[in-house]
Amino acid sequence: MNLKKNKILLLFLSVLVVGAIVFASLKFQKKEVAEDLNKDGVVDSIDVQLVMSNFMKTAKGDIVLVGDINKDGVVNAADINMLVSKLKK
Repeated sequence: MNLKKNKILLLFLSVLVVGAIVFASLKFQKKEVAEDLNKDGVVDSIDVQLVMSNFMKTAKGDIVLVGDINKDGVVNAADINMLVSKLKK
């Protein structure tokens, strides 16, 4: 009888630990944002450089330009405004 209680307790604790790990990984997962062009988890000067490298360029065909944050086919002031609004201070 005591062995059965120990197995139930061990199962309960295992489920509790797994649940805590899953919860922690979901809670601290960073939300991906379009303005983080290099996908390093932060919108910063590197992302500004990526936008500026294609500034005023227009996409041809199916090519997607790095820095075209709003996906309108051109890297312009609208993309810069979106990026500036997300810059970390």
